[in-house]
This record gives sequence, C-alpha cells and structure tokens, in this order.
Amino acid sequence: MELKKILVIDTEIHMLNLLGVILKGRYDLSMQSGPVEAMQWLHKGNMPDIIISEINMPYMSGSELISNLKISGLYRHIPIIVLSGIKDLSTQISAIPFKVDAYFSKPFNPLDLEMAMSNILASHAVN
Repeated sequence: MELKKILVIDTEIHMLNLLGVILKGRYDLSMQSGPVEAMQWLHKGNMPDIIISEINMPYMSGSELISNLKISGLYRHIPIIVLSGIKDLSTQISAIPFKVDAYFSKPFNPLDLEMAMSNILASHAVN
C-alpha cells in the first residue's frame, strides 16, 4: 500500500522534528522550513495529499501561502491543516479568504491531529 504524502511547513525545526516523530512510518513526509521552500518543492511536480502549515512565518505568511495554493488550478484541491502557535488563532483563520480543513493551536494533541488527518483523507478519497 502506498503511503499518503504529507507536506509539513514550519519554520521551527523542533516542530518539524516533532511532527516527523509523530507521523513517520504512517505517511510519506516532506518537511519544508518555510513557504518559499514549500512552493519550490511543489513546483518540482510534487503533489501532497495533505498540507500541514504554520501561519506565522517570515517572507510569506501562512495566510498568503494558503491563498496562493487555493487560487491555483494545480493545488486548490489539496486539504490544508493549520497548526499554529498564534494565540488568537480563530481570528487569524477568519482572516484567510479561503477555507482550511482543520486547525490546531500549539501545543496540540497528536491524537487529535492524526484523527483529523485520517478523516480528511477518507473524505477526499470519496470525492
């Protein structure tokens, strides 16, 4: 069985490491240290099944990244999970002009993240 591809975008190396430990073995992971690197990875023809992204990042915010992905003909169908350390995450999420599939504030419960990922993957497999 082929593993689902997950693109994780976060500027904090310890968060990338933590998510790697949590998700390794169950998913084909690509860890990118920022939105610019993530866009370069995508432009090389890589197509993830889910994107997990921080919102608060330099050079291009997570909101800008999500907007760019959702207006793209190639990437708009990819589910997005926001995993962020922003204190008032609901306000930040409401400022994104596009719907995200789930969002979690840091610190987060790994079991909740895995359940959301599983549900999203199952619902997108049906569509």
